[in-house]
Amino acid sequence: MNPRHFLRLPKTRLLLLVLSAGLSCCTAMANIHPVNGSRLSTIHVMFEFDNITGAQDYELLVFDINQPGKPVVCKSAKQLALLITSGLQFDHAYNWYFRAMKNGKVQYTSPSYHFSILYSVRTNPSYFRQEVSGKLISQTDLVVIDNAAMAINRRGEAVWFLPIQDDALQKRNVRDLDLTPAGTFTHLDNLGAYERYPDSLIVWHAPAEIPVDGSAKAGYHHQLTKLTDGSYVVGGFQYKAGDEAAGADAPRYNTLIHYNKDSSVRWYWSELESMKTDSLFRRYRNNQGGGHLNGFAFSKDMNRIFLSFKNLSDVFVLNFADGKLESSIKTRMATKAPLFRQQHGPFLTADNKLVIYNNNISDEREEENDKITHPSVQLYRYDTLTKAFYFEREFVIQSKRYPDGIAGKEGYASETSKGNILVCAGGANYAAELNRSGIKQWECYFSRRPDTLSPWTAYSNYRCRQVPSLYPVYLTLQYLYTKNGEYYFRMYNAGHSIARYELQFFTGGNEVLKKNFSGSLSPGSVETIRLPLIDVKEQPLHCYVMAPGTGMAAKTYFNLLTEEK
Repeated sequence: MNPRHFLRLPKTRLLLLVLSAGLSCCTAMANIHPVNGSRLSTIHVMFEFDNITGAQDYELLVFDINQPGKPVVCKSAKQLALLITSGLQFDHAYNWYFRAMKNGKVQYTSPSYHFSILYSVRTNPSYFRQEVSGKLISQTDLVVIDNAAMAINRRGEAVWFLPIQDDALQKRNVRDLDLTPAGTFTHLDNLGAYERYPDSLIVWHAPAEIPVDGSAKAGYHHQLTKLTDGSYVVGGFQYKAGDEAAGADAPRYNTLIHYNKDSSVRWYWSELESMKTDSLFRRYRNNQGGGHLNGFAFSKDMNRIFLSFKNLSDVFVLNFADGKLESSIKTRMATKAPLFRQQHGPFLTADNKLVIYNNNISDEREEENDKITHPSVQLYRYDTLTKAFYFEREFVIQSKRYPDGIAGKEGYASETSKGNILVCAGGANYAAELNRSGIKQWECYFSRRPDTLSPWTAYSNYRCRQVPSLYPVYLTLQYLYTKNGEYYFRMYNAGHSIARYELQFFTGGNEVLKKNFSGSLSPGSVETIRLPLIDVKEQPLHCYVMAPGTGMAAKTYFNLLTEEK
């Protein structure tokens, strides 16, 4: 077996893998999830059962260890995976098992498994509160929020949190928290840039030394994006030579660094270098400070990247073919538009619109006597032939709690899976969702307190993003039956995203490959796989299940041709 497939397997699964070659084909190797003994940080849990040949249904039973007797979850499923979004609580421990049913009778009862769900002060409504008004939209529809480093449902209830050492988040500023197609999370904080599993185990950590200029005082800033090939693009900053001594008061200039999976640098962009080489940027070379790059977005074809600069109140287009800036909104605006000020973003929608959160405050440093105004969200279209921007529309962001307006830095706007615009208001404890007509669909206010005797204090989140669930792709493979010497299997996607899949069937411990399959599955859909006649009398049949473009490790199903129980 290829060693890469060992890397993310728990020790129990690794032992099964080592022993599999010597086991008979009637011994089922379970892909049990959650793995026995897991310590989770979510109350939305995906369960996966062992494949029991001939079963028509599976019944899941979950018991709270401190409340013996009646199960807290009792659900039936036709497939091998079942997402549970109610009945589980933080700071509780559970036992669970499943039963395979046929014709209404129990065919098989599994061993009992155990998992626990961690506690966080952020998930305790006595200390962190999310007040919701408007439509609930969907029970499973979630919002991932930055500074609280958690996900909430549309009722405002916490369903997941990122376990970190500073649980109350007094010193650690979590930014750009985002769910990847692999079901991991990327984010930045004051210590670095990371990809983590939901339980906080680190998958990837950006190098401690920023390679653009080798400066020990350079750092990462604002955004980390994982691309479909498994590489990473992260925003950073550097100082002019000799400015490091000035510390926090020294002007910072922005960088973009593209890391390969192994953390080697594929390419980088430097604001300081562009001031010398790009005509669009040359006029800023005498500025006393950098442009403050607060976000970036890739074009659909990945040939360009949109760079949003807060201090310049402009969005520039970086062309990868020559590595130079080719346009900006202020220099190539084809239609009249109310130009934004101190914007944050940008975000590219599914229909190729550039979404920008307009802070709408002074282009100079924010002062206490600045006039309070309402922020807005603006949509633009970029024409790659004319290299011009076309203004499309603007939505003003207002709240009854802020009748005099909202003023402050940060803020962000993104798109939901339904095509709406989700806004996290800079400078306010406020998030809202608007449809494309500008009608508000949902809104939420955030507050917290150190103890139950203290008053509630409003706090703002830098960004928020909508996700249908915490499981973008979750594929299972189930043996059905043998007919006319051919083997039939069922593929199932229990996740919320369309998934490309690749299957590699092989026999025995020497990975003698028999057949490859590929295709795609919509969320909640199944597909029958027919494997032509092969000789597996001497060795058990196994399969790698892969989801290309997600960065997920291969999932291995052992001893697929199990005898009926």
